[in-house]
Amino acid sequence: MRKQWSSKAVACGFALCALGAIAAGAANAQTITGQWDFDDGTLKATVGTDATYWIKPADTRDIESETKFGTTTSLGIPDIGGQPTKVMSFPKGTRNMGYAIYPGAQPNGGGTYVNEFTVIMDILYPAESDAKWRCLLQTNNCNTNDGDFFINTANGIGIGGNYQGTISPNTWYRVVLSVNCANTTDGYRKFIDGTLVGAQSGQGFDGRMSLNGAGANPAEDLATLVFTDEDLEVEAGYVSSIQVRNYQMTDDEVAALGGATATKIPAAAGVTGQWDFLNGSLAATVGRDMTYFKGCTPGGTCAQNLPAEVQFGTTTSFGIANINGWPAKVMQFPKTLQCNGFQFTHGAAPNGGGSLVNQWSMIMDVMFPDTATGTGGYVALIQTDLFNDNDAETFIKSGAGLGISGNYIGDVTDGVWHRFTLVSDMAVNTYTTYIDGTQAIQNIGNEDEVLDGRFALYSTILMFVDQDGETALGYVNSIQFRDYAMTPTEIATLGGPTAAGIGRYDRRPAPDVNSDNRVDSADFDAFRLCYTGPTITLAEQNLTDCGEMDFDEDNDVDHSDFGVFQRCFSGPAAYDPACKTVP
Repeated sequence: MRKQWSSKAVACGFALCALGAIAAGAANAQTITGQWDFDDGTLKATVGTDATYWIKPADTRDIESETKFGTTTSLGIPDIGGQPTKVMSFPKGTRNMGYAIYPGAQPNGGGTYVNEFTVIMDILYPAESDAKWRCLLQTNNCNTNDGDFFINTANGIGIGGNYQGTISPNTWYRVVLSVNCANTTDGYRKFIDGTLVGAQSGQGFDGRMSLNGAGANPAEDLATLVFTDEDLEVEAGYVSSIQVRNYQMTDDEVAALGGATATKIPAAAGVTGQWDFLNGSLAATVGRDMTYFKGCTPGGTCAQNLPAEVQFGTTTSFGIANINGWPAKVMQFPKTLQCNGFQFTHGAAPNGGGSLVNQWSMIMDVMFPDTATGTGGYVALIQTDLFNDNDAETFIKSGAGLGISGNYIGDVTDGVWHRFTLVSDMAVNTYTTYIDGTQAIQNIGNEDEVLDGRFALYSTILMFVDQDGETALGYVNSIQFRDYAMTPTEIATLGGPTAAGIGRYDRRPAPDVNSDNRVDSADFDAFRLCYTGPTITLAEQNLTDCGEMDFDEDNDVDHSDFGVFQRCFSGPAAYDPACKTVP
């Protein structure tokens, strides 16, 4: 067999390779402990500790200078799902160079290392890297023995002569390695685009496949390496997103993630559906596409053609408020009639001890210009009745807040974007709503809060529709569904709405083009050379190096991007640190 199992820890003589077992702590909640999305042209973490460039002092090459950041467009590679996105290009390195990520997980699974974990990568390898050995993951943080997860010369994924699936050139894939070291039969499970392609031994507690655990603080975290190998079985490629979880994901969870997406790996465990309206349709970012609901009316005729009335565009094109100061792609929906609305299959399995989905969370970034136009001043958000024959389950009451059953609290302001989170946990008979990360109401133990009752779900859910017509014209930027009841801490961490969507952060590079810690006339000269106006794209002007000036990521450099530039302009003085990543 080409790949052989090897020992885990080897001492090596430079700072990054400090080894040592970390005592196992108490059991931790299943969660994402690390994520890196390369959105701001650095190795900054979206979740957890920033990644670092890994290099031994003896190497004469500079991996940092050989690493490139840009968009799929500027780097001349295929988009992801038809959408441009920001990615990192990594070189074919040496045995002395690579990238260090910090999984951030505590020891688990009964050993002194991380024995249960999942690593997810959205990757693309070009034609010149095809049919060659390519190491994806190296658990030895000194890179002094063989790597631990490879693509082989037949383009399969695995280790130890056990390779399955196909990674074709110039194609984006979501590759998942889900590990339980204690399972010596099939605890090492390999997936491509949500499909299980093979499984093999997990090699036992604290064995080769286990990861180094987190330290008492980020400075003490030990690394796991990516895209490097001790005998040079590496090739150049591209990565859009890497995520680490501190548990072995189930096959169903991985299937729900599906393939690579321009919006990166969902930054939340338990996400079974997400809709971001990026391509002017009801297409899903995660899970199954949303559809138009066509209900029944007396006489059988619906006076509203909802697909014809729905519009897709940007906050700029609609002339409405941006989100955190940033233009965003959104969907405008009309005041719906009883016979019309939106529906989606949420993808969650029955839970909470009943026959329906009793534990779930739903997050939405929405804006209503005038809630008073809802019948009686009520505006419906969700409807659990599949035929819309009963009252909806959550409303905005104009001037009163968010809630249900006469219980309305919170500041819901017309014309302002809000992030609403709705949490059902019928195992303990609670239904809770949040506005911008802060709890609004909690209904406890009422006649509706029962197992398989009003707030439990069948396979689909309706949006922005009510049997009494208590609806209003509005806008939506992002909707996410999770198959568990989120905690208040998780919801507070998500905070308010972002132009980038739920689970993403509005981090944009500051317009300090020459990196001299100020935004002045020299930077403006560079910006001016990239200006296209709103009617022509960067690609059409062949301005492929100007992606960093496209602050709102709409493929042109126009007045909205200039607005960002103006906001950060400092002249010869050092600029506001808040502009280093533009909010």
